[in-house]
Amino acid sequence: MNYFRKANYTPVRANQEKALLLPNIFLFQQSPERKSIHQLKGKNLKYGLKKLDISTNTVDLKSDRTKDLIGNLSYQSRTLSGLNINNQQKVNQDSYLILKDLQYKLFGIYDGHGKFGHLVSSFIKFNLEKFIKSDIGNADEMKVAYELLNNKLLESNIDTQLSGSTGISVHIKEHHLFCCNVGDSKAILGRRQLMNKYQSIRLNRLHKPIGLERDRIIKFGGRIEYVYGRPRSPLRVWMQNEDMPGLAMTRSFGDKMGIKAGIIAVPEIFEIQLTKDDHFILIGSDGLFEHLSEEDICKLISRYYPLQIEKAADMLMLEAQKQWKLISLGRDDITFILIFRFS
Repeated sequence: MNYFRKANYTPVRANQEKALLLPNIFLFQQSPERKSIHQLKGKNLKYGLKKLDISTNTVDLKSDRTKDLIGNLSYQSRTLSGLNINNQQKVNQDSYLILKDLQYKLFGIYDGHGKFGHLVSSFIKFNLEKFIKSDIGNADEMKVAYELLNNKLLESNIDTQLSGSTGISVHIKEHHLFCCNVGDSKAILGRRQLMNKYQSIRLNRLHKPIGLERDRIIKFGGRIEYVYGRPRSPLRVWMQNEDMPGLAMTRSFGDKMGIKAGIIAVPEIFEIQLTKDDHFILIGSDGLFEHLSEEDICKLISRYYPLQIEKAADMLMLEAQKQWKLISLGRDDITFILIFRFS
């Protein structure tokens, strides 16, 4: 079965009531977008967390080619559910967001983790816009929005004790770009060099338990250790006197238990002035970058710039799948937004 999905997301309009949205595991009334995530099996039924069988978080909407061009930006989004070691489809815990009705354009990726990670990433997707106070948008406003959003998430009915999500968004207004990041998702910029070659420029720092992030966690009172002391496993974040939560990142939304070890949802902001040679931007969950280098990705995309963005997105997804199959028994969720920019 092919679980490959292509979609564009239409945000809540400014004149609509900005009521807080929960993933529809908790709600009866649904928007068309939420219906495509979790289908209800009947009417007027009260679904408890243990009663609802959630099969996927993939937004199953066909790509609308009449709406994939915003000003001088063209975009395509892709998401693919992961596989376990038995080649069975897992719940897709990735979500993505495209906001087109502001004075700037926002493209976001949210990679959930833990038992209820798909609910956390969906919560961020459907509620972030409500905490953005103006259409202008700036780095300070996004820091406040992330903090308010995380507070509401922690107060919600979603069990976030050991579940959370990354959050990375790229904001573009004319020649100005800033990247707002929490966690280990990634954004890169493709810049044309001499001889029509392209340089990959990373737009964010990964929040892994190394370097300054390691020092911050230790200063807070958390621990940084390998799982069971195995040096070949990823370093993880633990509480001082408990082997919990064992997160492989130092910043995330949710993760109540991780907060006790120093996990925060405070974003880091990277700003850049775009030039005429900055041709494309890619935002993706770590499943995309796990077995593909930024340089190889940049080279692949550049073959299709500027006229074949849909093919570029398709080929990138196929190459990511191929590398997972060659290297690993399973596969992580893969989600990305590819943006072509025209001067």
